[in-house]
Amino acid sequence: MISYCYGDATSRRLRAPKTHPDQAAVDALENHVASAATASLVDALRAAKFGKTHSVSLVDDFAEVRRLVFGRDEKCRLMDMRRTGAVEANAGGASVESIAAKMGNSIDQNKTLQRTYMLVNSAAVRAADESRKIGCRKLGSEQNEFKKLKLAWGKS
Repeated sequence: MISYCYGDATSRRLRAPKTHPDQAAVDALENHVASAATASLVDALRAAKFGKTHSVSLVDDFAEVRRLVFGRDEKCRLMDMRRTGAVEANAGGASVESIAAKMGNSIDQNKTLQRTYMLVNSAAVRAADESRKIGCRKLGSEQNEFKKLKLAWGKS
């Protein structure tokens, strides 16, 4: 599998179909990325293709590779990969400071960047909902433990 793409509210997993007409190219790309002695996938995408480097624009190169692997209807863009990395790191429990260091920006201090790159984590939302239910039950049982106070004026 090449990557994930979180392009809309629901995530979808993208895989190269086994019957892809350019399966040899897909296999070659996956082998190159797996064996590349590079620090990152970005470096691997920039690496030589038949001894020549890709064009100047990484965004265009990324789109070309995605179209080759996933077909003409592929809509995932390079900026979606940054979002994917942030979402996955957040879901894995990485601190915002760690994500900022990885992304090379100030996402830990910038709420706009957090809203852009750290989309709602469904697992965290479900966990918060469960915690809220537990808290509601606890508060309800505590309130039932208290007896009504008798006020001096005969009112309760």
